[in-house]
Amino acid sequence: MGFRNRDSEERVVYIERDTGGGGFRWFVIGAALGAGLGLLLAPRSGARTRREPGRRLGNLKEQAEGQLESIVEGIEEGAE
Repeated sequence: MGFRNRDSEERVVYIERDTGGGGFRWFVIGAALGAGLGLLLAPRSGARTRREPGRRLGNLKEQAEGQLESIVEGIEEGAE
């Protein structure tokens, strides 16, 4: 594809190369290296790591329920 340069009469041509999906290949290689390093450098066992988010979500749920109860009590007191 070409066009004329505004400042002169010479024609400028740009050529694009098809990289053939090389970016995706490097993405896959990087993901595999990252997963491998994560397994090697993990500070605790897999079972313990999987339990931790569940426990944190349970605590968060309890806190949210407590806040909701406080809000409902405040609304009920205000309505009386």
